[in-house]
Amino acid sequence: MNLYLTPELQANRRGRFLASLLAISSSSEQPFPKAGFVLMTGEQLQASPELQAEGIAWGRQSGCTLLLLPPYKEGRIFPSLDWVIELTSPPLANAPQVSLETILAGEISHRLQGMDGNSITDSSLDDLTCHTRYWKAHSNSGLITVTTLPLWSISLLDHADKVLAFLAELDKYTG
Repeated sequence: MNLYLTPELQANRRGRFLASLLAISSSSEQPFPKAGFVLMTGEQLQASPELQAEGIAWGRQSGCTLLLLPPYKEGRIFPSLDWVIELTSPPLANAPQVSLETILAGEISHRLQGMDGNSITDSSLDDLTCHTRYWKAHSNSGLITVTTLPLWSISLLDHADKVLAFLAELDKYTG
């Protein structure tokens, strides 16, 4: 799996932490390389209708996965999908920290609503059960993915394996 950060994400503290955590040494000079797994903030994508259209078109190609990370602006993410982001208060994190979701439970600040595509859930997160949704145009297409999990969190410093496992799970759906 070839991981890339957008130039905007790589230029900030969160992106530098992700690059270090996941050992991402290369980056694309443009938001979307020819193929691979691109991590981008939702806010960046939501700010530009052109980037939204480019992201959907790129994610429809075989071998391409677009993963949007917090932060987000409240509202719709893509005009063509029914995914909506809402702000929420993080739940109290009293569950044992055995999964990526429970490690980050106290830091989740967005809720993802929508029915398009499929979802990844965790029953230990109560009303935040849908933390990630993904959509494929067809069986051999790439993947458009949105998560409310702050994968750039310092809480994951000793859990790179869990983040990589999460990304690998998404990657297996990419055509």
